[in-house]
Amino acid sequence: MIGKFVQELSETTPRIRQDVVGEVIRWIGLLASTIREGQADGSIARELDADKIARFLINSWGGAAAGMKIVRSCALSMTSSPLPSRVAAAFTG
Repeated sequence: MIGKFVQELSETTPRIRQDVVGEVIRWIGLLASTIREGQADGSIARELDADKIARFLINSWGGAAAGMKIVRSCALSMTSSPLPSRVAAAFTG
Protein backbone atom coordinates (compact mmCIF):
# COMPACT_ATOMS: atom_id res chain seq x y z
CA MET A 1 0.00 0.00 0.00
CA ILE A 2 2.81 2.42 0.83
CA GLY A 3 4.48 1.76 -2.51
CA LYS A 4 1.25 2.53 -4.32
CA PHE A 5 0.91 5.84 -2.46
CA VAL A 6 4.44 6.81 -3.37
CA GLN A 7 4.07 5.83 -7.02
CA GLU A 8 0.68 7.42 -7.61
CA LEU A 9 0.68 10.47 -5.36
CA SER A 10 4.29 11.56 -4.96
CA GLU A 11 4.24 13.89 -7.93
CA THR A 12 0.85 15.46 -7.25
CA THR A 13 0.70 15.47 -3.46
CA PRO A 14 4.02 16.45 -1.88
CA ARG A 15 2.65 16.24 1.68
CA ILE A 16 1.62 12.59 1.25
CA ARG A 17 4.99 11.83 -0.32
CA GLN A 18 6.76 13.45 2.62
CA ASP A 19 4.72 11.46 5.15
CA VAL A 20 5.18 8.18 3.30
CA VAL A 21 8.92 8.69 2.92
CA GLY A 22 9.07 9.40 6.66
CA GLU A 23 7.31 6.11 7.39
CA VAL A 24 9.61 4.15 5.11
CA ILE A 25 12.62 5.71 6.84
CA ARG A 26 11.08 4.76 10.20
CA TRP A 27 10.57 1.14 9.00
CA ILE A 28 14.18 0.97 7.87
CA GLY A 29 15.31 2.24 11.27
CA LEU A 30 13.18 -0.30 13.13
CA LEU A 31 14.44 -3.14 10.97
CA ALA A 32 18.06 -2.01 11.34
CA SER A 33 17.58 -1.91 15.10
CA THR A 34 16.20 -5.45 15.06
CA ILE A 35 19.15 -6.60 12.95
CA ARG A 36 21.54 -5.01 15.48
CA GLU A 37 19.79 -6.90 18.29
CA GLY A 38 20.39 -10.11 16.35
CA GLN A 39 24.01 -9.16 15.88
CA ALA A 40 24.37 -8.52 19.60
CA ASP A 41 22.97 -11.94 20.50
CA GLY A 42 24.97 -13.68 17.77
CA SER A 43 22.05 -14.80 15.62
CA ILE A 44 23.08 -12.41 12.81
CA ALA A 45 26.66 -12.00 11.61
CA ARG A 46 28.25 -8.93 13.18
CA GLU A 47 30.25 -7.97 10.10
CA LEU A 48 27.08 -7.15 8.15
CA ASP A 49 25.98 -3.52 7.90
CA ALA A 50 22.57 -3.40 9.61
CA ASP A 51 21.49 -0.18 7.86
CA LYS A 52 22.36 -1.48 4.40
CA ILE A 53 20.63 -4.78 5.01
CA ALA A 54 17.52 -3.01 6.32
CA ARG A 55 17.35 -0.78 3.22
CA PHE A 56 17.91 -3.78 0.98
CA LEU A 57 15.13 -5.78 2.62
CA ILE A 58 12.61 -2.93 2.52
CA ASN A 59 13.43 -2.19 -1.13
CA SER A 60 13.32 -5.89 -1.98
CA TRP A 61 9.91 -6.25 -0.39
CA GLY A 62 8.63 -3.34 -2.49
CA GLY A 63 10.01 -4.92 -5.65
CA ALA A 64 8.58 -8.33 -4.80
CA ALA A 65 5.18 -6.83 -4.01
CA ALA A 66 5.17 -4.95 -7.32
CA GLY A 67 6.20 -8.09 -9.21
CA MET A 68 3.46 -10.17 -7.60
CA LYS A 69 0.92 -7.46 -8.42
CA ILE A 70 2.01 -7.50 -12.06
CA VAL A 71 1.56 -11.25 -12.41
CA ARG A 72 -1.38 -11.29 -9.95
CA SER A 73 0.15 -14.17 -8.10
CA CYS A 74 2.50 -15.14 -5.33
CA ALA A 75 4.46 -17.14 -7.90
CA LEU A 76 7.40 -14.79 -7.43
CA SER A 77 7.88 -16.07 -3.89
CA MET A 78 11.26 -17.09 -2.54
CA THR A 79 10.51 -20.76 -3.13
CA SER A 80 10.07 -20.45 -6.88
CA SER A 81 12.91 -18.16 -7.86
CA PRO A 82 16.70 -17.98 -7.66
CA LEU A 83 16.40 -15.02 -5.28
CA PRO A 84 17.65 -16.79 -2.12
CA SER A 85 21.06 -17.54 -3.63
CA ARG A 86 21.35 -14.00 -4.95
CA VAL A 87 20.42 -12.54 -1.57
CA ALA A 88 22.96 -14.79 0.15
CA ALA A 89 25.63 -13.72 -2.33
CA ALA A 90 24.86 -10.05 -1.69
CA PHE A 91 25.47 -10.45 2.01
CA THR A 92 28.42 -12.82 1.99
CA GLY A 93 30.66 -11.00 -0.38
